[in-house]
Amino acid sequence: MALKPGYKQTEAGVIPEDWSVVRLSVLISELNAGVSVNSVDEKLGLYGHTESVLKTSCILDGYFFPEECKKILPGDIGRAKLNPTKDSIVISRMNTPVLVGECGYVDKDYSYLFLPDRLWQTIIRKEAGVNVRWLAYLLSFGQFSKAIKDTATGTSGSMKNISKETFLGLQVVFPDKREQTAIANALSDADALIQSLTRLIAKKRQIKQGAMQTLLNPYENGRLKEGWVVKKLGEAADIDPENLNASVNPNYKFKYISLEDVDRGVLRNYSDQIFATAPSRARRIVKKGDILFGTVRPNLQSHCLIKNHVEDLVCSTGFAVIRCRDNIANPPYIFSLFFAEFVEKQIQTLLAGSNYPAINSVSPKTHKLNK
Repeated sequence: MALKPGYKQTEAGVIPEDWSVVRLSVLISELNAGVSVNSVDEKLGLYGHTESVLKTSCILDGYFFPEECKKILPGDIGRAKLNPTKDSIVISRMNTPVLVGECGYVDKDYSYLFLPDRLWQTIIRKEAGVNVRWLAYLLSFGQFSKAIKDTATGTSGSMKNISKETFLGLQVVFPDKREQTAIANALSDADALIQSLTRLIAKKRQIKQGAMQTLLNPYENGRLKEGWVVKKLGEAADIDPENLNASVNPNYKFKYISLEDVDRGVLRNYSDQIFATAPSRARRIVKKGDILFGTVRPNLQSHCLIKNHVEDLVCSTGFAVIRCRDNIANPPYIFSLFFAEFVEKQIQTLLAGSNYPAINSVSPKTHKLNK
């Protein structure tokens, strides 16, 4: 296939004619690692100092998260070295197969933070003409990120290493400085928009949560609101009303909802299954209007309301299926209650003292508007 005018074929694929392909050693002169020190996740304010060592989770997809750190124990502060510095890239040289090679751009100096020995920090060649933010984006992008991860070695299936020589020997595409800056600025603007939208969503979620606490709380000034009554959930709905049993036709085909398919109010997916080969937990029959309440780690609020009819829908026994009784309870209202603070507290009470956070179908009280 003929190339478009203005492009050329290289080892890194088809690129613009005025771009080049270079080894990372042309752009990066050194990779420096920190030192392992004794540290602790210190949230109780036991130590008055700020010196902290970064976790390997401080970098992901080209971004640097300085809050991902642990307080250095006082006796080890003197051993710590190598602070994250402005306009550098921090790289994970040792991590799990999925996270090894992750990197993040450092936008300012952090004098109170220190790198551990599992993280590198770059020293960029001044003469190379590199926009460092652009380079961080590039190293986190598709084929280049994969190329870095593919160089990792190690006999352990859970931990891999990258050598300096291998990393610096990797080839990347290289436009001129002006093009790099334009790309970095465009992606940075996109990041700013995403962050703005994320803050807006968080604010709207807080507003909604406040409205829920006001509207769904049955008590006012310590007394039950007029016109409200207190009922147990089992008085307003049937729990796990229909289940598949061992006599089901082995060839029965159905749609299966696992615990992983539900994420805080949202049904993200389901899979096609045949009873003979389906997971052993695939037992609860689900219909339109049913509420799925995640009984395993319910603090994650893996609950959802089935709003549409889906033929032959079955969910895991990790859910309690709540089917509201006609003329007694409204499914969307009962579903909302599971996110209300006073119901969450009841759920937490049921979990108290448990090493494995789960509850059974003996459910806490919920409330309904008596109108």
